[in-house]
Amino acid sequence: MEDVRTAWNEVGDRLVALGLKLKLHAEEELSAPEGTVDDECTRVRKAIEGVVEAFVDAAKDPAVKGDVKATVVALSDALDATATAVRQRVRAA
Repeated sequence: MEDVRTAWNEVGDRLVALGLKLKLHAEEELSAPEGTVDDECTRVRKAIEGVVEAFVDAAKDPAVKGDVKATVVALSDALDATATAVRQRVRAA
C-alpha cells in the first residue's frame, strides 16, 4: 500500500510544480503595464487574453513541457500501482 501512496504523492508533487510554473507564466504576462483603461469590459477582456497568452507561452516553455510529461508519467505510475494493489487484494480475498 505504501507504493500506491508514494505514487500518488509523486502525482501531487508534479501537479504542484506544474501549477507553480503556470502561475509564474500568468503573473509575468499579467504584470506587464497595459496603460489606463476605464472600461471594465475592456479590462476583463484584456485580462483573459493575457491569461490565454500566458498559457500559450507556457506550452512552448521546455520546462513546462517537461513537467507535463513527468506529471503524466507519475499519474500513469500511480494508476498502475493502484490497479496492482487492487488486483492483489482481490486475489487474496
